Amino acid sequence: MHVLCLLGVFLWGAVELDTEPAWESADNDFSTGGVLADIDDDGDLDLVTGNGNDMDRDPNRVYYNENDMLEDTASWSSADIAWNGHISLGDMDADGDLDLAVAGFAGGGWVSDPSRVYLNEEGTFASNPAWLGADTLHAFSCDWGDADADGDLDLAIAAGNEYNDRRQKVVIYENSDGVLSAEPMWESDDADYNMDVCWVDIDGDGDLDLAAGGYETNRIYFMENGTLNQQAGWVSADSHHTVQIAFADFDRDGDMDMAAGDNNQIGDDQSRVRVYLNQDGTLDALPFWESKLWRYQSCVAWGDVDADGDLDLAAGGWWEPLSVYENIEGTFDTLPAWSWGTLNPYDLVCEQVIWGEINNDHWKWTKEDFGTRDAGEAVYPSHFPALDITQVWIDDEQAGPGEFFWNPADGWILLCKPGEVKVGYYYSEYPDLVVTNWASSPGNFLFLNREQQVSPPQDALVSLPKTIFSRGEPLHLIITSNIQISRVVLYDITGRRLAVHNSSNITNNYRLPFETSSLPSGVYMIYIHSDTKPITLRFHLL
Repeated sequence: MHVLCLLGVFLWGAVELDTEPAWESADNDFSTGGVLADIDDDGDLDLVTGNGNDMDRDPNRVYYNENDMLEDTASWSSADIAWNGHISLGDMDADGDLDLAVAGFAGGGWVSDPSRVYLNEEGTFASNPAWLGADTLHAFSCDWGDADADGDLDLAIAAGNEYNDRRQKVVIYENSDGVLSAEPMWESDDADYNMDVCWVDIDGDGDLDLAAGGYETNRIYFMENGTLNQQAGWVSADSHHTVQIAFADFDRDGDMDMAAGDNNQIGDDQSRVRVYLNQDGTLDALPFWESKLWRYQSCVAWGDVDADGDLDLAAGGWWEPLSVYENIEGTFDTLPAWSWGTLNPYDLVCEQVIWGEINNDHWKWTKEDFGTRDAGEAVYPSHFPALDITQVWIDDEQAGPGEFFWNPADGWILLCKPGEVKVGYYYSEYPDLVVTNWASSPGNFLFLNREQQVSPPQDALVSLPKTIFSRGEPLHLIITSNIQISRVVLYDITGRRLAVHNSSNITNNYRLPFETSSLPSGVYMIYIHSDTKPITLRFHLL
């Protein structure tokens, strides 16, 4: 651990994050983008990072979650290097796993690198990108979403750079049968120093609109009858050099509010974190709340840190502390309830804050009914962020790849066929907090949430009747408590996934539909997703 000094922790409020990092990455990257998601489908969250920014050409990386903690050195790194910015995860090729999109920024005399996409191949990304944008954009952010209502994920890019006075447009690359176009299919009418882009159903009509955060204004481009307007239908009345935006239902009135991290590094003395309320489908032009401290705010993320049912706000800045603002009866104090920083401020340059569950002590599983929905509608789980979507049912039949899409950072689930919709998913009751760090040394940080940490009850046991089986012998689960199981996954000893069984009706002495007659002798693992901590069972096949 390189950084041992605590700058400050505020003691009021109910935020129980650790006062020192539990983990720090060892790779010397200029980390920028970050998303937590289960890349290898083993039931825990891995950290994906985009690296380089405007400082260096770096590889992108995945820090896999092993034994309830992120690995110090990433075991996946892209073979190529670039001035990489922020990232987005989505299923571009409709095969049921999350692919990685990375925005291509600029450095080294403001030479730009193209944005790129890495395909997920059985739990890890390909070493080289499957797609490169044919552009000279200075792209700092990207986001997967359906731009043309055709049932697949297109890629939106936020471009522009105030450092070299390059105003550029927001653009979208079209997905056709799992392949992105080389040139944009859509571009905004206006140009700005665009720093962030996000798909969100802002007007509550079921389709995804496109939000852009810029140095000059923040804007919303509305989707109408399957067509995304090129002219912004909402523009903020203030201008404070926004670096990042994030959406969630802050005031619990059924629509999506916006948080913005604003930065005054270039000519703005009003750098703050700001929240804009959504009033019946329209954002207020001016914020209803803004923070008081710091000058160079750069990242924001919504999450319920204290399990009280409302959303709190994490934020960070360049050369400034990481902070959490606690939601108290629908508003925030201007000062954070928790904050952490380094003794030397140049050791912490916050680029992305991410709520998640790393040490697997606060997982909860729930099943939510969304009623009848049309194809092309986006729904939001009531617990935000939803961290692992395990099952989607449409008319009581399990939806397969290409019948729905999920954006883990934005939180929405996009439906590609109509019907009665139910979703089973995991969320964290007391989420941990990760921050990506633009300073190349020290690394990225993790802060664990210790609030009401309890072990599962001793009687909450799931087991196999024995540990040694003969080939062809059926596998039965012995369940000795009232535990909900949603998915069971079979792995070999190398961690290769062999079979998946999804069911909401797993009870005691349940026979698993895994054929052992065709398996070679050896050691195998069964991974169980439950409404408590995930469970791993091991057995030997003779």
